[in-house]
Amino acid sequence: MTLSLLLLRHAKAADAATKDHERALAPRGQSDSKKVARFMAASDLKPDIVLCSTAKRARLTLDAILSIWPDLPVSYEDGLYLAATADVIAHLRQVDQAQRVLIVGHNPTMEDLLRHLIDRQRPQDSTLADALSKYPAGALAELSIDVERWSMLDASCGQLTGFTRPRTLIDLVTD
Repeated sequence: MTLSLLLLRHAKAADAATKDHERALAPRGQSDSKKVARFMAASDLKPDIVLCSTAKRARLTLDAILSIWPDLPVSYEDGLYLAATADVIAHLRQVDQAQRVLIVGHNPTMEDLLRHLIDRQRPQDSTLADALSKYPAGALAELSIDVERWSMLDASCGQLTGFTRPRTLIDLVTD
């Protein structure tokens, strides 16, 4: 069985006029989070569970997705704010009931986690190089994870199947 992992870096944050944890989304971040949410819906990428950082910008990014799927089970995790890869993997290993998991978090965590999980011995297309060269705000990575249960998650068990940047999405619905 193959599991699915979605890694969403929070959308563009407002300037740091407040404490980092309480930064809101910039207007572009608000628009981009809606674009990504609509992309996820159009691509049938509804997660079974969401693990989200407690930072305001991550929660606001997730709000756009929750406006489409208000019934999603969400776990807001303090430990995902500026988390190390090992900490995120520990969180993922606790969600064995889910087939597809969405993590809404920050960089460098999202990029580091992607690097850790990708099996570089497998053929990858140029999408991986693109994702690893720059993981911009609001970007969504889709990974296929080759384990039977999340508790078995380990390094190099995944393959990147998609990488979407908000700037590449056409805004089909006006905000």
